[in-house]
Amino acid sequence: MREDAQQAGTQSLKRALGILRMVADSEGSSVRLTDVARACELNTATAHRLLRTLAEDGFLIGAPDKTYSIGPEILRMAGRVDVGRMERSRYGGVVERIAEEVEDTVFLSIRRRSDAICVMARTGRYHIRTMSLEEGSVRPLGVGAGSLALLSSLDAGERERIVSANQARYGSFGLAPEVVLEMAEAAAKRGYSINDGRILEGVWGLGVPLRTGGASPGVAISVAAIEARMTPERMKRIVATIEEAVTQAT
Repeated sequence: MREDAQQAGTQSLKRALGILRMVADSEGSSVRLTDVARACELNTATAHRLLRTLAEDGFLIGAPDKTYSIGPEILRMAGRVDVGRMERSRYGGVVERIAEEVEDTVFLSIRRRSDAICVMARTGRYHIRTMSLEEGSVRPLGVGAGSLALLSSLDAGERERIVSANQARYGSFGLAPEVVLEMAEAAAKRGYSINDGRILEGVWGLGVPLRTGGASPGVAISVAAIEARMTPERMKRIVATIEEAVTQAT
């Protein structure tokens, strides 16, 4: 009986964490009870009970129209954590150098389970700036150039598992799971990812996973620019610039 109770408690905890992750991924937008239930594969009553409990403890804010957003307790806890400090310490100078050379916006992203977190962003000198991400932004793996590069660095089986786990989240970015998987497979063969304006119209990006000894370290550097600046020839030069900067720094 005790073991059954422990299993039930673990299941409830996992469900609550899944809900928090889903609401956080809305990037500031409120989410509806029905959307939470569908995305987390819960019945409405269970989703409502967990949402209400999280709201009572300050992890979420519940509105009268049955929408929810991230609460003050999450923000308080997040403020105590410096996500990506180690990666910024190691690659911050590299990001600065790349931004100086390519003159476009450069991002440093890291993998956390099925997500990618932007931990650093630097704009170049080009007069049209493309801030498609902000520091601290969280996206499902496969959404955006850096996130796609991280997904592509995994083996095929792990890529399929993550895309399957994230499939309910891709729709809000206008992407189908099978398309994400195809893009990741193409990036794995190419050695770098390409986002051809799929997230923001007219904004292209490329991402390079940073590898050490053949392993997948969960770090990627990406560059975003307007479409006119992302010709095939220039993308290859940007990739070479990234790889050279990383090699010299390590």
